Amino acid sequence: ISIPIPLFDVLKRTFGLPFVRKGLERCDARVALGKSISTSFLFAVLLWHEMKEEVAKSTGKTPGQIYEEAAKKVADSYRWDGLQSRYVSDMAIIWKLQPRFLVRSRRAAMKLLQHPRFRAAYDFLLLRASSGDASHELADWWTAYEGATDEERLEMSKEAEHQDRKERERLRQERAAEGKSEEGEADGEEKEKKKRRRRRKKRFDRSKPSKSEKASSDKEKVSK
Repeated sequence: ISIPIPLFDVLKRTFGLPFVRKGLERCDARVALGKSISTSFLFAVLLWHEMKEEVAKSTGKTPGQIYEEAAKKVADSYRWDGLQSRYVSDMAIIWKLQPRFLVRSRRAAMKLLQHPRFRAAYDFLLLRASSGDASHELADWWTAYEGATDEERLEMSKEAEHQDRKERERLRQERAAEGKSEEGEADGEEKEKKKRRRRRKKRFDRSKPSKSEKASSDKEKVSK
């Protein structure tokens, strides 16, 4: 594969990353066995670091929207750097399918399994898991799901949905607790501000002459 200069520069920057090294080792192993390697998959590995940086910049959107926009931005930036359009498109699809592995309901899981690029995206997920970039539990679930019968897949999806609901509830409670904690901190800060204002007022009041002192001073002025 001929790697354009801009991509070669990317490789020099990311070669030491565990994910990239494992991806290149995987490609070497396939070549050693006389198997072909996917150009789109290789470039998806090389540019994954840039993809993640773009994902990290986005907030306030669904994972699907974030990955969609980030994949388009990174892919478009290399579309004219010697990469054929089909390689760029397939590379972006591999990335965009990654958040869909997190949704394991019956309909979503089956739809993803039937996607034409499922195998490439699944292999990418396994590579991510092997380098600590994704959950081993998630990768194992999809490995089992792919080889299961329809009845087994249905039960797996039911159990996964139950676990996902529990996880969402746990996260919701954590966010609620954090919100209460922040409110408590804000209340505490406001109380402290009021205390400081009262202390300043007391110091100011003590610095002013009392009524008797003021009356005495007025008498002295009159007598003079």
